[in-house]
Amino acid sequence: MKFKYTPLIFSFFLLFCSSNEPVYPKSELSTKLFGKTIPAHPRLLFSEEEEMLVKQLSKTDPLLNNLLQLLKSQADELLYAPTITPPNNLNNSREHVHCIITLSVAYRMFDEDKYARGVEKLLINLCLYPGWNPDHYLDVAETTTAVAIGYDWLYNFLSGDTKILIEEAIVKKALNLSIPEYERL
Repeated sequence: MKFKYTPLIFSFFLLFCSSNEPVYPKSELSTKLFGKTIPAHPRLLFSEEEEMLVKQLSKTDPLLNNLLQLLKSQADELLYAPTITPPNNLNNSREHVHCIITLSVAYRMFDEDKYARGVEKLLINLCLYPGWNPDHYLDVAETTTAVAIGYDWLYNFLSGDTKILIEEAIVKKALNLSIPEYERL
């Protein structure tokens, strides 16, 4: 794929365009963690308010609009790409990051459910893998990144069953693997 890194570049663009202060929805603070209120989803990389700013800016910035159209065409191609099958390895985990971020950004920017359904399909497939290659923890880390971003950005779209599957997979296939390492310290 010749434009494989466009979503990554677009994500960096979003980070540099966003304000220095995090923008959180003031009306929707969802939960507490360690006694502190944390914002509603999406939480990772850019907020819903920053998403709205990018959409507004794309109406007047031809470069941004062109990037979004390129992203959309890549997302459309990914909807028909074959599913990545186990076993997980570094190439596959990086491909998962690429696919999930591309489709998730497309969903957030264009509000088309086809992209969210594509992400949900990828997340379910990935969470049903027997493992994320714990012998090479970088594979686990990259796969967890992909799953966490998909979960966060599509939180309001995903079914309850899919959310539970994702949460259990992250705990079992990633977080629980690190506990013995901390206990050895």
